[in-house]
Amino acid sequence: MGKWKAFDSLEATVAPETQQQQVLDQIEHSGNAHRVFAQKVYVCGQELAEIGKLSSDQIAQYYKDHPQDKIKLTNEGQVYFVEQVDDISAACKHNAFFGLDKHGSLSLFEGPPNEEKIIRTFFQLNVEHLKTSLPQGTYNQLKQGIPISDLAEYNSVLSTFSDYAIEVTGRS
Repeated sequence: MGKWKAFDSLEATVAPETQQQQVLDQIEHSGNAHRVFAQKVYVCGQELAEIGKLSSDQIAQYYKDHPQDKIKLTNEGQVYFVEQVDDISAACKHNAFFGLDKHGSLSLFEGPPNEEKIIRTFFQLNVEHLKTSLPQGTYNQLKQGIPISDLAEYNSVLSTFSDYAIEVTGRS
């Protein structure tokens, strides 16, 4: 199998459970070999490894050997086996920071927030309430970036700051 690498730009649109067999049938009926990839989708981050060019029989066997994975066939004929992982990726453990974006939303950044490389935005914060309710250094720490090293820390930061989220309503 190929070497794992961090991969952020591929959005995994995976067929529902009932369609997995249909995707396998489509691959089998094509009669072609396909470029096959293994993708791990984490709570924060993704990794992608190219498995290689496989026949439909090899793809079916790989699917049997990895029943937790979901299969995706792209319009270009590439096959992705997608595994959902309840953890954060190695790349996020080393370089993800929670911080404030320029609109006052809690966001996850690749690198410190001042580099403005947003991975994901969660919710708008009531910054004034946050400044007056939390200990003095917490707001400054959030502005500079709170590094994330594991899933527990990731969930803890989300939980702490969700108390300061501005509720969005359908009213104009």
